[in-house]
Amino acid sequence: MILPYLDTSALVKRYDPEEPGAEEVRTLFTEVRAVLTSSLAVVEAVSAFRIKERQGVLTPEEVRLAVEALEAHAALQYRLVPPKPPVLREAKRLVK
Repeated sequence: MILPYLDTSALVKRYDPEEPGAEEVRTLFTEVRAVLTSSLAVVEAVSAFRIKERQGVLTPEEVRLAVEALEAHAALQYRLVPPKPPVLREAKRLVK
């Protein structure tokens, strides 16, 4: 079985119903039980939720619930793909 891959923006859509395309991502989970995603995408999604909180788009409670759901799904439904060392180096360089 081929698993779909979700990038960070798709992960965020699963937990923020106001995001454009959120319904399509949620519909995907009625069709599949698991997806592939990068372990970095999970971290990036949490960062995106915190940014939305600082912008006043999400409340602290909405962020808490989104992060809890994301972590639960990461443990059960997401097959996490570890980034290769060059990707990690580039990610570290970009955040400096």
